[in-house]
Amino acid sequence: IRDRLQIALLEHLQAVEFQNQAQSSEYLYALGALSEGAAHRFNNLLSVILGYASYLSHESDVSHEVQQTLQKITQSAQKGRRLTEEMLAYTRNADVAGEEHASVHEIIEHVLNLLSSRIASRLQIRKQLQAGRDQVDAPGSAVRRLFFNLLNSTLQDLEENGTVSLSTENVTRWEGEHEATFLRIE
Repeated sequence: IRDRLQIALLEHLQAVEFQNQAQSSEYLYALGALSEGAAHRFNNLLSVILGYASYLSHESDVSHEVQQTLQKITQSAQKGRRLTEEMLAYTRNADVAGEEHASVHEIIEHVLNLLSSRIASRLQIRKQLQAGRDQVDAPGSAVRRLFFNLLNSTLQDLEENGTVSLSTENVTRWEGEHEATFLRIE
């Protein structure tokens, strides 16, 4: 009876864990869909701003000061559009089926772009991405979440004028009779 109770308890715990994972997955999917919808709407607003700024800048009776202001508006809207495109790429890539390999360097650059507004002028980023082989056998979405969470947590913990150093390199070691190359990330 004790063995049957242990098996039943284990099966129950596994079912509860599976249900929790399913609920978490549904929540993340809904959050991604909401983020994607907001990014599309924001992109539409930026298109209107860019359109009006372009229209006004081509008017012949616009003063030099107004032209400069319109240029600043256009530059800011284009930065917003790039950020929106990165957010959309992040949400689209979050659930790519069959994604088995990821480029660590591309992901680091992508995550730093997403977090650039938090980094701004208060922090310095030092990158030494020197690994010739930066591919890892893992889904890109998982690697992106890992780096996003690590860097976001680091940014929360750092005070003003801090420095974040990121480096990669390939390290070769002998395992028995075979040579193996690893990616070291610090």
